[in-house]
Amino acid sequence: MKDINFAMTGPLETASTAIESPTPSPWASPTDAAQVSTFDGEVDGNDYSELDRSPTLAKQDHEPEIRRMLAQEQVHTFMNEEGQTALHLAAKQDAYLTLDVLSRGVDINIRNVNGETPLMCAVNAENIDTVTLLLKNHADVNAVDDQHATCLHFAAMKDESGSMTQLLLRRNPDIEIMDGMGLTPLFLAAFKGNDAVVRQLLEFGAEPEAKESDGFSALHYACMQANHVFMSRLLDKRGPDFEAFYEFLMYGLPANSSHSTISKRRAQIVHSLLAHNADVHASSKGLTPLHISAATAQEQLVNILLSNSASSTGVPVITAYWGLTPETVDLLLTRGANVSTTDCRWNKTALTWTAEIGSPATLKVLLSHGASVHHQDTQGSSALHYAAANARNDSIALLLDAGANPNLLDSGGNTPLIMLASGRRFYLAGRWWNPLAAERKEAATLLLSAGCDASVKNMHGNLAVHYAAGNGYRGVLEAIEKAGGDLELLDGSGRTAVEWAKEKGEMEVVSVLKRKRMVRGAGGGAGEAGVQ
Repeated sequence: MKDINFAMTGPLETASTAIESPTPSPWASPTDAAQVSTFDGEVDGNDYSELDRSPTLAKQDHEPEIRRMLAQEQVHTFMNEEGQTALHLAAKQDAYLTLDVLSRGVDINIRNVNGETPLMCAVNAENIDTVTLLLKNHADVNAVDDQHATCLHFAAMKDESGSMTQLLLRRNPDIEIMDGMGLTPLFLAAFKGNDAVVRQLLEFGAEPEAKESDGFSALHYACMQANHVFMSRLLDKRGPDFEAFYEFLMYGLPANSSHSTISKRRAQIVHSLLAHNADVHASSKGLTPLHISAATAQEQLVNILLSNSASSTGVPVITAYWGLTPETVDLLLTRGANVSTTDCRWNKTALTWTAEIGSPATLKVLLSHGASVHHQDTQGSSALHYAAANARNDSIALLLDAGANPNLLDSGGNTPLIMLASGRRFYLAGRWWNPLAAERKEAATLLLSAGCDASVKNMHGNLAVHYAAGNGYRGVLEAIEKAGGDLELLDGSGRTAVEWAKEKGEMEVVSVLKRKRMVRGAGGGAGEAGVQ
């Protein structure tokens, strides 16, 4: 996004901890918040007889390297080639090794090459036993690394269960400290969808209405998908880039099986923030939490915000297909959402996208709120062009009833009928589509009955009959003939539909057209030349 410099675009990523970054043609589980307290039975480092050695097998085994490092003369400060001390490596692996290294007198708050403490490494590795051990030995919870992040920032990003955050909060850390990107732990937890951490931070006293440098609140962040590039595309000032949804795997966004879980967590976060008086109307650069939720098609969040009196004024509904029901779209539009918003790539409206993808119920809602059937995108295509190309017959009927022009030409001189006849199998909305022959015939019948002119040539000099013949669409040809269309019309190069079919190997169509010619008594009439 040009005007919105999301703070999360600078990833919290270092060589040692590698924290995750809160990171063509148009046809084409919660836990209870911790109580603020100190540890019971503080341990100064002597009583570890019951500590079990239980390394996580999935983690890299650093023990051999740790043993080699402990044999060095300057064991307290020696770093390997990656800039890690023995204690940092141990903290990332398990509590047993960490205890062993600590027993050598190594500083518990020693920094690695990135300024990180062993506690930060343990939190990032999600080694709760090691976190417990380090905290009991008075590790500094407010230490900051080179990016000014504390261990609580690390926990906000990684701690789905909230258990590590619970331990850290017992040490009374500074919960409002900002990292190098100007974000408090609350922002990061909200962005990552870690609902347990958000709840604990709020109950500990985190400020729910704090703003980061761009003016966004934690509620804004809770409504964002956890990838800054994806969000930038959907919140582009020129309009949402709808096609970002086609590429969700590119951004590491969750598949459907886990999406419901993260959606529920985000819903819990929004509930928690609103319960702590977060401002539902907070706006930055014209974007409210509702605006973001609607742009990212997060139905649950949209309805929660609407039920808390969020204003829909100016909110886009262009991404409705990807998660908003017709009822929610209707509610948004009734409260002032913008039915005319276009995407930044193709200048397509919600009506155009909905007609293309095929959602008659949503199409009805959009039409009832005044969506224009005459809008043309950057290719000059209308909603009817897209509906026809994909044989979305319910949508075609609705658009025609609403006054769509069946003879409107796109920038290539194509009518909706030509788009229908020239369309083939296509990839859209995450799957391949190939309308049935009967669906294509019905679409042609609808268009022709509405007055679509089958004799129109596009800028290449081709007619619908030529494309239909070349693609083997007998039903479309039958519909054109039944409507009084001439199957013998020549293209710009003087070729007939028979020649088109023959060139494309549609020999059944060739036979049918020749038989029709004979029945009509065409004989050696117009268009016969060149047929072999």
